[in-house]
Amino acid sequence: LAVAQEAVSAAVRAAVERGMGDGHEVSAAFLSGGIDSGAIVAVMRQLHDGEIRTYCVKHDDDSTDESEWARKVAECNGTKHTVLHLSDRMMRDGILKALSSYDQPSIDGLNFWFASRLVREAGEKRILSGEGGDELFAGYDRFLKHMLAYRWAGRFERCGSRLWGDPVGGLLEKFAPNEKFRKLGALMAAHCDPYSIPRKVFSAHQVLELLRPELAESPIDYQASVTSAFAPGRRDLVNRISWLELQTVTTDMWLRDGYQTAAAHGLEIITPLLDRELAELLFRIPGTMKCCPEYLKPLLVRAAGKGLPMDCVTRKKQGFTLPFERYFSGELKDMIDSFLEGRESRLFRPEALRRLGRMYRGGHVNWSRVWVLFAVEYWCRENKVEIGT
Repeated sequence: LAVAQEAVSAAVRAAVERGMGDGHEVSAAFLSGGIDSGAIVAVMRQLHDGEIRTYCVKHDDDSTDESEWARKVAECNGTKHTVLHLSDRMMRDGILKALSSYDQPSIDGLNFWFASRLVREAGEKRILSGEGGDELFAGYDRFLKHMLAYRWAGRFERCGSRLWGDPVGGLLEKFAPNEKFRKLGALMAAHCDPYSIPRKVFSAHQVLELLRPELAESPIDYQASVTSAFAPGRRDLVNRISWLELQTVTTDMWLRDGYQTAAAHGLEIITPLLDRELAELLFRIPGTMKCCPEYLKPLLVRAAGKGLPMDCVTRKKQGFTLPFERYFSGELKDMIDSFLEGRESRLFRPEALRRLGRMYRGGHVNWSRVWVLFAVEYWCRENKVEIGT
């Protein structure tokens, strides 16, 4: 472990130095106060004695406010720290412009669109960001969900689910009373790599129920296409899940949305934790070395050294998210309620949207299910995309 840690610490240091460029010309970083951004800032300070500028985005919603944690890391490393305020009104006034700037519809990216706008207005043109830290260093609680999916799939297979799993799982997936049982049914049916099941927002049956009849006349294959031929084997689930996360959510969402929304404001995002040499090293290290019972991402935490306060390491993970629940009940309520009425939707059945709306307002489904449909509908309408059979 000591040898592995020494190699990782050196690789993180080299990756951050490459991100800062010759002469450390890039000396700005996003800072949420979490492990990824905090580690980057700590290593920047190890490398650079001059000014380091850090930026934290603060919302009106205290439940998503990480500015106090960011301040602790900034003070620990002596940075010139700026808190950027994203008000509810600013979000309301800019949300449709943000969605219109996307080159394809996405559930994600709004946080980066507004953060990039605020940082660019502060005068920055290039900035370091912590994308990839969770995926490469096994930082998500979601890793546990993926591991459970593999283990349950293995149990069903040992029970002979190839004979009975498809019909039974299909029925459970279709008529399940909640998401947990629906995903259990999907594991029984075993049509795809178990990794993809916790990531799905809607099942194939739910998609057919949502789409207008003319768009859902023929059966569709909604199983997630995850190319796992080159993924580590199931004996090392941590590295397997890490690899699949990089191939899917990291490249298809975090990076795509981060780069396109930053580019909309003329800002360049630099992601040192996705450095190729660092990634290749981490996949040569057994996944068990990336975990410890005390806190997440121990290899990265140790690489950061004293510049990352331990209370920032052990705090409950929040993530850089927008308070959509607050928006849907406040500044965006009229817009979302109108969409859920379904009268003007060209993609989704009005009755399905109204049912989804009742479930959301009743606290039975997550805001993300509403948002992904709204984002797709608005983007297609704004870009005059015609969808039909």
